[in-house]
Amino acid sequence: MQAFLEMQVEYDKSLDIRPRIDNYCLPHFHSHVEVVYIEDGEMAVTVNNETRTLTHGWAAISNSYDIHTYQTPQYSDARILVIPLDMVGQFGTVMQQKCFSSPFLAPGPHISDLETVINKLDFYHRTDNTLLCTGYLYVLLGIFIEQIGLAPLNKRGGMPSLTRDILLYLEHHYLEPLTLDDIARQCGYNKCYISRFFNSTLGCGFNRYVNTLRVRHAAYLMRESDASLEEIAAQSGFQNTRNFNRYFQLLYQTTPKEYKRSLQK
Repeated sequence: MQAFLEMQVEYDKSLDIRPRIDNYCLPHFHSHVEVVYIEDGEMAVTVNNETRTLTHGWAAISNSYDIHTYQTPQYSDARILVIPLDMVGQFGTVMQQKCFSSPFLAPGPHISDLETVINKLDFYHRTDNTLLCTGYLYVLLGIFIEQIGLAPLNKRGGMPSLTRDILLYLEHHYLEPLTLDDIARQCGYNKCYISRFFNSTLGCGFNRYVNTLRVRHAAYLMRESDASLEEIAAQSGFQNTRNFNRYFQLLYQTTPKEYKRSLQK
């Protein structure tokens, strides 16, 4: 299944939760975890080439870099949550080299707990209560782990294993100094091949992609800390503020200083 990296989602490191009516999206993937819960109607959900038509009470989960797509044959009312891994770091640790036994969670006695947690998340998300949001996110993910179970990561499913390996490696190491040579050695390919991979698969060069991850992290630090811009640039993996300012403006169409000022307002 051909898919694209959802860069707009990658730019944001905050929880996104909202109702979706008659939702439809092309096959895509991102580093965040995505949960869909069907409240009414029916929706055809595909995760890593496995498709199921879900009705009320059904849920589905797409882990980091799982390819997923939604289609609504007639009518659907669903709640969709996009969860940055930065908010649930322990979950990311648990899921290393593991995947869910199935992406689909059938209705059962757990539905009331699932609905309660989703409603709590919706409320606390709108009140910017990060601490309670984080707690309920762990409860939500814990329900999926308990009800579905985990299995060893099957690299034959979803996206090609090279793509997954590269993106997961970068997700865990983008704050460190990185070069194309580092990625080539890690994956066992030559540097020219990896360079072509970034341009053909991700639609941008290696430096642009890595610095996008760093800028995304910097924006998160601006929202969550009072550190200076110089400190934030260093903590986000930038060797100098010039590159930090350049890539930040490319991504957010504003300077870091203006972005931070808008947050203070």
